[in-house]
Amino acid sequence: MLRTLIERPIAVSMLFLALVLIGVLSFDRLPVDLLPGIVYPRLTVVTTYEEIPAEDVERLVTRPLEEVVTALTGVRRVVSRSREGVSMITVEYEWGTQMDFANLHLREAIDRVAFREDFPEEAERPLILRWDPTSRPISILVLQGEGDLRERTEFAREVVKPALEQVDGVSQAEVVGGAEREILVQPDPAKLAIYSIDLEAIRQALAFSNVSFPGGKIRRGPLHLSLRIAGEYESLEQIRATEIERETGASIRVEDVARVLDTVKKPEGVTLLGGEPVVSILLYKEPEANTIQVSERVEEALAVVEEDYGGVGHRFVYRDAEYVRASFSGLVQSILLGAGLAFLVLIFFLRDLRSPIVVGLSIPISILITFGLLYFGKVKLNLMSLGGISLATGMLVDN
Repeated sequence: MLRTLIERPIAVSMLFLALVLIGVLSFDRLPVDLLPGIVYPRLTVVTTYEEIPAEDVERLVTRPLEEVVTALTGVRRVVSRSREGVSMITVEYEWGTQMDFANLHLREAIDRVAFREDFPEEAERPLILRWDPTSRPISILVLQGEGDLRERTEFAREVVKPALEQVDGVSQAEVVGGAEREILVQPDPAKLAIYSIDLEAIRQALAFSNVSFPGGKIRRGPLHLSLRIAGEYESLEQIRATEIERETGASIRVEDVARVLDTVKKPEGVTLLGGEPVVSILLYKEPEANTIQVSERVEEALAVVEEDYGGVGHRFVYRDAEYVRASFSGLVQSILLGAGLAFLVLIFFLRDLRSPIVVGLSIPISILITFGLLYFGKVKLNLMSLGGISLATGMLVDN
């Protein structure tokens, strides 16, 4: 075998040249990340029950869901957190569990609870998220543009957030800070006493008038089109003109007993940049997604949004991708510097060009061939894989 290779130098050279070419092409296509991607077998169930104390959320929402979740096959641990208005249940599975099937079984289990009669009707349908609420965001960006802070906050929630959550690899986009619009109905106690009505009458009148429900279906040829009757408020005048029924006399309007104000919701917290309040967006990626690739796709999505909506801009406050690139570049430079120093040391001690040249050629050829194997093995370039390449290079030099 060895004699055959020695007698065919051209064929051997072409073989190694082809392997080197494959390695170069693979290096450009290899995904880059800081650490190896580890998919934790974990799902999170989030249920929103607004304006309800934590104790009631625990009793009415969290406990019934926990009962069915803990009985599922493959569940190793269940951790729940209840706070005002939100129930959060983290379900951890055994390693090796097929998470797609686990997600399906978990959805079936919680739907059995969510559609029971004793489950609160005001609570939203539980959501299943494949992200860890305690994980850190990979990017933090701030929206910039025309208009006041309230308009930018609404734009972030209605346009930017849905656009970013459609990006492949992004698990969640969370809007933080800003100012939310709030329509405030402020009753006058004196007028309520004059007309003999209470706050519950106003609440019921507003709830019954601000509805939207299905209106049946119509058939047009082979198509069945769904209709929806839209009865939600579209202006402050419609709210003011809402009629309140009275048992002792004719009905009155909301504007007769209350003021309707277009205000800003009192914030529970504030996000500042340079001392000024801003609206920011936190981006979380899926566990198996590549940080750099996700950041590039986010840039493309933001460019499309800014092109469609003039006068809108963004600024990144923090990005994991920049740290990943810097760490990766530093490690690559260390490998190249180590290989160069090894070549010089061999020349200095051996005082012969032949052996250092052989070693100097074998190191980059071996590394480039390794890149090809990593690509076909679907292994990312990260600190662990590059560290292994660096260790293998050092062992090759020692030998």
